[in-house]
Amino acid sequence: MSEVITVLLVDDHEIVREGMRSCLQDFKTLRILEAPNSEEALETAREQKPDVVLLDISMPKQNGLETLVKLRHFSPQSRVIICTVHSHKNYVREAHLLGADGYLLKDAAPNEFIEAIETVCSGKRYFSPAVVEHLRSIPMMEGETSLTVIEQDFIRYIAQGLSMGEIAVQLGMSEYQLRGIRKSVAEKTGANDIPHWTRFALAHGFFEESGREN
Repeated sequence: MSEVITVLLVDDHEIVREGMRSCLQDFKTLRILEAPNSEEALETAREQKPDVVLLDISMPKQNGLETLVKLRHFSPQSRVIICTVHSHKNYVREAHLLGADGYLLKDAAPNEFIEAIETVCSGKRYFSPAVVEHLRSIPMMEGETSLTVIEQDFIRYIAQGLSMGEIAVQLGMSEYQLRGIRKSVAEKTGANDIPHWTRFALAHGFFEESGREN
């Protein structure tokens, strides 16, 4: 890495932040910022616009996955890597669904941290080898690029709180036809419930796109 990269470490345990900072401080091309909770992380991200955010999942008041969604609005250009002790496939799936740029385990070697940072800064995603196997069993999607315009509108209307009947009217189709749209969206996102689709809409900026008017 030749240019300075600003990295924001977000973890509620000071000793963990200290360990991560110790791993990264030898790399002179990194500028390290820290935040002990979601609130300070969002404020720092808004002011400093870090290139990369290393974000813990388990934090009080607001967890890392909820913070991930809000970071997309406070600092949309920041690349977000979930950095956690949790390797369970449900966490990996949720992070992927919400658009995380990477997923690292806290016991990763310093070189893997650097590899992950370099990878996401290049516009790619980085998932630790320890969790990649989980992704192979999860329906993969690239959000707005794999969903049709109608499917994106479906998710947007779901997130706005419309009923299936109201969505059918907005899309100009029968509820029977809408069931086919719902099935397709479920297959592409790997989820079949309103909370997941709402977070997906927020994470991928569907409310900022044109879409159909209400």
